[in-house]
Amino acid sequence: MAARRIDGLIRGRPPRKGRHDPRGGGRRSAEDHRGVHRPADLEASIRHTLGTTYHYLGEPAQASRQLERALELRKIELGPDHPETLLTQNNLALAYRDASRLELAIPLFERTVAAQAVKLGPDHLETLLTQNNLALAYRDAGQLERSILLFERTLAARSARLGPDH
Repeated sequence: MAARRIDGLIRGRPPRKGRHDPRGGGRRSAEDHRGVHRPADLEASIRHTLGTTYHYLGEPAQASRQLERALELRKIELGPDHPETLLTQNNLALAYRDASRLELAIPLFERTVAAQAVKLGPDHLETLLTQNNLALAYRDAGQLERSILLFERTLAARSARLGPDH
C-alpha cells in the first residue's frame, strides 16, 4: 500500500481521498495538493531523496538514475541556477565520482561550483562544499596539483568564513 502511494507521488498523482486526513473526511483534495507542491516539483524532491539514499547505501548506479531525473525536473521547474537544482547537481556529480565516472563528475562539479559562485557567492558554504568535492575528484583523477591548490583555496575560504577553530 505504501509502495503504491510512493509510486503515485513519483508519477505526480495527488493522493486519493481516504481515511488518513487528520482534518477528517478524507485526504487533501487534488486542488489542495497542487497548491502545496506541483507534481513535477514533488517528483524531483522524492527522486532527489531516493538518489541521495542510494548514494549513502553505496549504490551509485541507482543513485545516478534517480538524481539525473531529479536534475532534469528541477531545471524545468526551478531553473538551472536555483540552489536546489545546484544541490541536486552536486549530488549527481558525487554519485558519478563514487561510480568512478570521473569524466562525468569533474565537468559537472566544475559547472556547479561556477554557478554556485555566481548565485550564492564564492564563499558560501554550499559553494565551498562543492569545491571540496571537485578537489576530491581531481585527486581521484590523478590531477594532484589541481587538487592540492583547490583544497588549499577551499580551506582558506572556509577558515575565513567560519574561523580557524571551526
